[in-house]
Amino acid sequence: MKIIAKGRGKGKTTELIKMSAEKQIPIVCRTSSIKYIKEQAKQMNLKTPEPIPFHWTDINKPCFGGITGKVLIDDVDCILTGLFPDKSIEAITISSDDYNELETDNDSNYSDEIVKKLKKKC
Repeated sequence: MKIIAKGRGKGKTTELIKMSAEKQIPIVCRTSSIKYIKEQAKQMNLKTPEPIPFHWTDINKPCFGGITGKVLIDDVDCILTGLFPDKSIEAITISSDDYNELETDNDSNYSDEIVKKLKKKC
């Protein structure tokens, strides 16, 4: 699993669009992001699978709303907030394995030391 942790407007979704086109894996995103993702892919001359809108009610559907196989997830923080609308998510963890890859930007709010440790761990 590749983890892309960058600030707003730093290319996270663009990276997912490239991955989606290369691997033909759909992007799960907020409904409000579908138009943007389609327009970006078109401007980049990339053919991607149809983005899959996520709504918190989908979680109760079999196969997570019909989603099977691999997916790319855009703005997971917003999706988690949708799953827990009356909660404030203070922190999350992600299990590390040999396949994790962490990509960050230099302008992020993360401490350089923490990012270095995460890159080593992942």
